[in-house]
Amino acid sequence: MQWDLLSLLSMPAILSLGIITSWEDIKSSIIRNKWIVAAVSYSLAILSGTVFLLWRSGQHISIGYLSQYAFNIFFGLAFSLLLWKLALWSAGDAKLFIAYTALVPLSFYSYSYMPYFPAFVIVVNTFILVLLFYLFLILYRSSRDAKKATFKRLLQPRFLAESMLFIFAFSWIAFQLEPILHHVFPFLPLIFFSILFLFCIWYLSEKIIKKSLFVPSIIVSVAAVLFDFALVSSSAYVSRYLILVALFILVRYILVNLSFEVFSDPTYIEDLKPGMLAAENFEIKKDNYTKRPIGALGLFSINAPPGIKLLFKSKASGLSPLEIKEVQKLHGMGRIKGHTIRIFQTVPFAPFLFIGVIVTLVAQGNLFLRIASLFI
Repeated sequence: MQWDLLSLLSMPAILSLGIITSWEDIKSSIIRNKWIVAAVSYSLAILSGTVFLLWRSGQHISIGYLSQYAFNIFFGLAFSLLLWKLALWSAGDAKLFIAYTALVPLSFYSYSYMPYFPAFVIVVNTFILVLLFYLFLILYRSSRDAKKATFKRLLQPRFLAESMLFIFAFSWIAFQLEPILHHVFPFLPLIFFSILFLFCIWYLSEKIIKKSLFVPSIIVSVAAVLFDFALVSSSAYVSRYLILVALFILVRYILVNLSFEVFSDPTYIEDLKPGMLAAENFEIKKDNYTKRPIGALGLFSINAPPGIKLLFKSKASGLSPLEIKEVQKLHGMGRIKGHTIRIFQTVPFAPFLFIGVIVTLVAQGNLFLRIASLFI
């Protein structure tokens, strides 16, 4: 009796869960809890059954496997809650990922295995596929004028200089913290720390503190050059920096800005319903309410500059009944002009997560590292 028995028993459940939840998410945008409970219960049942059969037959029971499985579930739960809190996926998507984490045996992560949290590779495969899909769809469906306006802004010297200065300064800080963080979270790729750190700092400055980071970026950049010139001038570090610049600008500005037109439709204010994701907000300035575009990518959303007061709060759950009542009241009083606001079309995430799981099973880990290894 070998642990591969788990693979045989898990595969039908993985396929069933993926097909059912993908279909229901596409059809009704709902991932029902009963499928999550059933999947987790089944995964624990087959694991317990396999352990019992090994014990009865006198074969070795790997305590290491059981402990790593427990760590995988724990970190999967913590990571799901984090992404849900950051509004990067819904509560249903978070629970679905936990179910896959419980169902997929550790033997399927043999390539690019990450200690403690091997299921993280499912997230990597899924999100890269999602980004590629969004990028293709946005570039294909967005208008020429929208593309022109976005790239014109990106190429403005001041904007480009401030963005590159911010990334240079805070990626250097992230690089200093990487050894410590990697010791605590050895399952995460090193460059992931820098990307996550950059977005967390940006999120903190724009959405919480609401202060510009231009001056701090200058100070930190000068310190990096003075105290760590050998590092920041090395070819390896420069290459890493350029990758971070490309990723940050791609996600933060290109995908978010162009997604406004591609993934949103005008909706009459009278037809608004709770849970809808607003693609436009209203800036409050005395008694005037002016429309502003916002984003629908959670942590990466377009946020108002410091000091700007908005009517809607940015939440993953969408518009609340009180917010809808308020905007309809203001519209009825004539204080909000126009009859529509743009609402984002929700894109089902369950099918992408299912494809990410299948890719992980086939590649036995990170698909993109597999592909890259063919050319090295």
